[in-house]
Amino acid sequence: MKLRFAISVGWLAGAHALILGLFWLLLNVPESNVLMLTTSAVLAVTIVAASGCVETVALLALRGKPFGGRLLRRGFRGVLPFVASLAVFALVWFAASLFDGWWAAARGEIDAWLIAHLHWTNTGWLHAAAGWAVAFVRWVLGLSLALALFAALVRDEPTEEARAQDGGVKAGLARRWLRAALSPRALLGLVILIVVFAWLPWLAAYWRPGWISPSRAEVFFVATKLGALYLLATIGWTLALMLANRLRVD
Repeated sequence: MKLRFAISVGWLAGAHALILGLFWLLLNVPESNVLMLTTSAVLAVTIVAASGCVETVALLALRGKPFGGRLLRRGFRGVLPFVASLAVFALVWFAASLFDGWWAAARGEIDAWLIAHLHWTNTGWLHAAAGWAVAFVRWVLGLSLALALFAALVRDEPTEEARAQDGGVKAGLARRWLRAALSPRALLGLVILIVVFAWLPWLAAYWRPGWISPSRAEVFFVATKLGALYLLATIGWTLALMLANRLRVD
């Protein structure tokens, strides 16, 4: 299990670096004519397809499937499940953004109503709680729904018995998917992973010891720090895929 996890981390670290390179290339394409717009579209589709393949390979590898050509070919079949999961995440993000915009626009009216009807003059805690709730929906709930759906749609090679029961499995897929995504284990696990491997490391993104002068030593320190943050994020994402595997509904 430890070897499988280490291999998956290495696979994701290298593949994500290549995908980030494609994204950087996309950002630097001047969309000044039809050819450049077509190039941007091709790069965008390539990034999504490559991401789906990479995540599918990692998901199946964490289930014990051996790395090799067969697993890579199987990875391409996970592009559509990845797109569906990405759409779910985007939908949750969009809904949370709508609520966040409405709350910001109506903040004054909310304060006035609370003062007039409940005599609350200190409402800062309420607005802070609303901000945390939006962040929870965006990152934790949205990610849990997307990962649970992705793990459910990326299925192992079915046996004859599984094929015979396939209709019943598909019939209750939505119900079991939501049950897995909304389970306390999934939500709490993602909260811990986000805090430990994303939020806390990000606090150190701009940190630099005062004794390091602007020189090659500073460049080396920044490169080492960013590399460590990237590795931590990759480990956290690998653990999130493991969590999705354990909660899959198929």
